[in-house]
Amino acid sequence: MFDKVKTHLLITGCVRSGTTAVAEYLSMSDKIIIPAEFALYSEWDNPDNYKRVHTMMRARVNNRIFYYKGIHGYSFARILEVNRTNGRQSLEKIIERCPEEVVIYGDKLPMTYLEQYEDLLGMFPNLKILIILRDGRAVMESQVRHKKIDSYDIFWHRNRMEEAEDLWLKTMGMIENIDENNDRILIYKYENLLTNLSNFRECVSEFIGTEVKMVEGFFKKPEFDWRTEYPDLMNILSDEFKKYLERYGYE
Repeated sequence: MFDKVKTHLLITGCVRSGTTAVAEYLSMSDKIIIPAEFALYSEWDNPDNYKRVHTMMRARVNNRIFYYKGIHGYSFARILEVNRTNGRQSLEKIIERCPEEVVIYGDKLPMTYLEQYEDLLGMFPNLKILIILRDGRAVMESQVRHKKIDSYDIFWHRNRMEEAEDLWLKTMGMIENIDENNDRILIYKYENLLTNLSNFRECVSEFIGTEVKMVEGFFKKPEFDWRTEYPDLMNILSDEFKKYLERYGYE
């Protein structure tokens, strides 16, 4: 079954860094499907993975991702529920139902795949990881804003800016320890994606060895800006936070 998979591609990074949008964008290409947060690889042997998939299929983005491949998302989730699939079996079912031309399979999951990246690279010789890096100040603003407006509680969103800062710092600590010369990992800044989509498409196409479709206008400039929402934010940031901003070219 997995002989059909040219590359397993995992997308990760900090929460609210644009990973969901990247997963959908790549899934618009004929040869790629990257569901959002199915935890297929982190729950490879977990017999309850079908529950996770069923929950995440409620997200409209996953229904769109499966629609691009001619699959009815809710019906598919029901099939997994009936079969009580673990992560491996869930992925097998996805492969069975995707068109023959699909050769890049994966998943998008913030933080978790970053924490497990060494084990995952060891498990799958043809696995690659795309890490989306975003300005920590924008990440903080987005986390706190979504915590306020969402009608249901999301574990990864934070009530206070200080809590959101800690989460971004944890992410950056993991990214800092990654070997920059590892050709199975690509770190790409979300801000560069917004300003030069063509370069992002070219970089990812080369990285996975498969052409990524160009879809102009897919990514939108964020509606909210941390500078406007939190004009005094720089005054409360830790020295460690500022160090990472400088290291990765954020002014």
